[in-house]
This record gives sequence, structure tokens and C-alpha cells, in this order.
Amino acid sequence: EQTLILGFVFAGGGKPTLVCGVGPNMSETVNGYMRDPQLTLYTAGGSEVASNDNWNGTDALSTALAQTGAGPLVAGSKDAALLETLTGSVYTAHVTGVNGTTGVALAAAYDANLSDKTKRLTALSVRNQVGVDDAILIAGFVIAGDRPKQVIVRGVGPGISTVSGYLRDPQLQVWKLDTVAGKWTLAGENDDWDHTATTAALFKAAGMGELAGDSKDAALVLTLEPGIYTAQVSGVGRTTGV
Repeated sequence: EQTLILGFVFAGGGKPTLVCGVGPNMSETVNGYMRDPQLTLYTAGGSEVASNDNWNGTDALSTALAQTGAGPLVAGSKDAALLETLTGSVYTAHVTGVNGTTGVALAAAYDANLSDKTKRLTALSVRNQVGVDDAILIAGFVIAGDRPKQVIVRGVGPGISTVSGYLRDPQLQVWKLDTVAGKWTLAGENDDWDHTATTAALFKAAGMGELAGDSKDAALVLTLEPGIYTAQVSGVGRTTGV
């Protein structure tokens, strides 16, 4: 239940997508990185679409990494990556360590054909163990275009209480990157969501699961300018859990 799972949703149907499971590429910045991640992609129904252990530095993947802004991977590294033309709307990518090894890993999904505006990534979710310091849960996302967009960002623990060891009191922060100054600024934060009918209606309209009216789950409704963001989930009082 502590496997890193990245879920993502398309509006309008699937399209060419780059999916990565990264460990060694973070070796200079993250303590305890996963030394040999493996990546498996599934449909919403649980059918395996594709898998990869080591990405092998192929030309197609190198080009996709550059075009999407994902950043390069070292040729011959044990990082994992897939470039697939997807046809469905909902997928999950699972990152695990070869032979049961553990460590800090990055799971990522990128639209590999931005010129096709009829289909787009609209939702992203990550389920994993939330630790402390370098091991908190961080989800990065990019808003493209020239107009602000309203987004819902949630940090859910009690809302997945069917999972053993769930995080009992998550707190959430959203940060925006100032690309000129190279600094991050706080765009919003929340400990317990506001429990209002208005916010609950927004969850439903976006296809999100319900949260209990008295839960300690965290949620933010924000209108964000185009740019690069991270949503960071940690436990109140340095508590840990899924």
C-alpha cells in the first residue's frame, strides 16, 4: 500500500503521453533516492498497458523528454520511462523498486502532443507514503496558456481510511515558481478543508470523491496564473502515513 501510484485523466480521450519513474536522476538533490525504479502503466480497469525497468536512452524518449520540458535523463541510467499513444481517459502509473527495494522516487506524466488541443490532461492524483523532510509528498503541475485557471488541490488522508496506515491529519501547501528570481512563493495553504456545501459541490462537479463533512482532509480552491507549481502534503506535527 506504500507503492507510488500516479493517476491521471484526459478530457476528450487519450493521446501520446510520456510517463516516467525517476530515481537515480535525483541522486544529487534527494537523500535516499530509489536506485532502480520500475514503471508499470495500467488502464482504469487494471489492465497492463506497458512497463519499463531501465529506459536505455532511446532517441524517441530523449526527444520527448526535451519537447515536454521533463528534463534529460542520463543515457544508461536505471531510471524508467515510457512513451505511449493512449486511447482511454483514465490511467495509473505504478513505480516500485526492483527486487522490492525502496527509496524516494518521482512519477510523472506529460502531454507529448500539445499541438492537439482537442484532448488534454485535466486531473492528476498521487497516492504514496507521506514522510517528513525529503520524504513529504510533492506533486508538481504546470498550467499552460495565457489565462488564469481555477483548480482544486487536495491532500487526502482520512478520505482513504480504507488504506491501512492512512495519514490522519494532512496539511497542504501550494507553491509557485518565480522563474526570473528562481524562488518559490506560497500560493495557498490549508490544514482542514472548509466543510462547506459550496466546496463539496465543486468536488462533485470535478468528478472527485466526497470528503466527510467533519474530516481533517485538506483542500484548496485556487485561481492560478499560468506557471509552474508544486502541491506539498505533510502531516500535522510531523506525523506520517499514506
